[in-house]
Amino acid sequence: MVEKWHSLSKTAGDKVASVSVTGAIMGGDGFARAQLDRIAEDDRVKAIVLRVDSPGGTVSGSDEIHYRLSPLAKDRDLPVVVSMGGLAASGGY
Repeated sequence: MVEKWHSLSKTAGDKVASVSVTGAIMGGDGFARAQLDRIAEDDRVKAIVLRVDSPGGTVSGSDEIHYRLSPLAKDRDLPVVVSMGGLAASGGY
């Protein structure tokens, strides 16, 4: 996973994390899980944008994202904004 700096500054004090959920949502070790784990380790993240373009997936996969994202946002008082792409059905919604 590559971190991108849209402010063109690797030393920017605050960050907005963009988490991508694309394709079928499945449980286990996946890209969204890795992104959320990385956010949990970075105290400079001050907000999360969840970008969804998914037809849904398994109940356990959608629940896992919710289970990881909700406490993270609550514990650190992080605003979460959802951006729904061309498809955000079932668990993607």
